Amino acid sequence: MNLQSGQWPTRGMVMVPAQERVAHGDRLREAGRMDDARAAYGEAIDAMAPPLGRALAGLAQTFIRQGQIGEARAPLERAVAVEPANPERWEWLGRVCEWAEDYAAAIHCWHRVIALGDGGRALPYIGLGWALQQTGRMDEAEAAFRTAASREPESTEPLVSLGLLEMERARPGPAEAAFRAAVALRADCAMAQYWLANLLGGRLPDADLDALQALADDPGTGEEPRTRLLFAMGHVLDARGRHALAAPRFRAANALQLAALRRSRPFDPAGHERFVGDLARVYDRAFFDRMAGAGG
Repeated sequence: MNLQSGQWPTRGMVMVPAQERVAHGDRLREAGRMDDARAAYGEAIDAMAPPLGRALAGLAQTFIRQGQIGEARAPLERAVAVEPANPERWEWLGRVCEWAEDYAAAIHCWHRVIALGDGGRALPYIGLGWALQQTGRMDEAEAAFRTAASREPESTEPLVSLGLLEMERARPGPAEAAFRAAVALRADCAMAQYWLANLLGGRLPDADLDALQALADDPGTGEEPRTRLLFAMGHVLDARGRHALAAPRFRAANALQLAALRRSRPFDPAGHERFVGDLARVYDRAFFDRMAGAGG
């Protein structure tokens, strides 16, 4: 800013960099023009905020991509401080807070996203509903999931979220209805099929079991959903006492899951020991005795 004219100097059509605006503020302050200095500093801050916010968000994204999710929180908190009206910054901070199980902070973040404009998307309400559910605010969580469904009526995710909420409420009827509504929208919704099978167990109708098998056999089904589907079929068949049919599905699912774990991170001896311990507790002698029997 020119001290006499009060105008920012320019180089052709290019605005002066923010650091030079700060220097002008310094000169105005030294000249005793405090009101003008405050204005100059404010404009410098406004000019610096978007690139600084992008840099901080980019730093957070690198941590997330490297699996260091906890390290992403500090730069994201700085990002929302410098760009408080940017919903994307709040959204990522909300996700990181949920990962850290700081649900109160996550709820605040999702409320900020919604207040700044949800863009007609379901995601902010799904995030809010999940955080509310973790704090026991079930009615509010249900309202959030239903709003999510109204924002994107073609999406299965709000319905699956609603079904999981009803399962936690021990309301199997509404849970089944929600999962079936998701399957009605998309027959290839592996998540809804998986939870429907877990909910009904051996009572799952044969038509639904056939649908699980068809989806698992579909070459277009990804590895992660196929793993879930195989576990679901094993669960249903084991509950029906058809252990010989359940066993190969459990083996295939475990093999896929172990391969995914090996790809996703380097070998960790302590983590491997915990993994083996968990397997030993779940798949005990009684389980394998059942598997060894001749099922239908």
